[in-house]
Amino acid sequence: MVQTNWKPSPTWTLNNEDKIEKLQRVFVEHYAQDGNIFGKTKNHSQLLKQAEVDVLGLSLSDDTPNVYAIDAAFHSGGLGYTKSGNRDNVARVIKKILRTAVGIYGFFDTSEGEIIFASPKINPADWQELEPYENKIGELFKDNGLNFTVKIIANERFLKEILEPVKAVAKTVKDTSELFLRTFQLLKTCEKFS
Repeated sequence: MVQTNWKPSPTWTLNNEDKIEKLQRVFVEHYAQDGNIFGKTKNHSQLLKQAEVDVLGLSLSDDTPNVYAIDAAFHSGGLGYTKSGNRDNVARVIKKILRTAVGIYGFFDTSEGEIIFASPKINPADWQELEPYENKIGELFKDNGLNFTVKIIANERFLKEILEPVKAVAKTVKDTSELFLRTFQLLKTCEKFS
């Protein structure tokens, strides 16, 4: 199952609330050198209200749920969350990943899954600071009892791991309700005339 623009309902039961509250404190302390990554967010309840995932996927294998959460940033000039520099852009990405993890943990009651932040273009200065966090955040999760795999996919890796496989599938997909597939198929059709 796939849900785009996933947000939790305020009526859902929150699991693991004590652990989530502790995790937020751990994250704040651990990433203090990166600035206040949670901004004006004061508590875990407020953090969870802000939870939003661009694409949330669930699959069942042997009655075990597998959760995939993907956030994508498509800024033509590279990451453009803030105008105050790459440190703030990096902090925003870290916050997105951490917020997604506690959202999955709290609302799906699972400590396992794959969390992906993807962008076709991240400027070299931002990427140099951001890339090491893929492993750092994964280690922090494991140290705190969460088994989330973290992937930060950008630039050349985005092309190889996301764009090329989607383009390969586009040749066989007849459903044109997906905007990217429809656009790609339209472009391929127009190539015949040029």
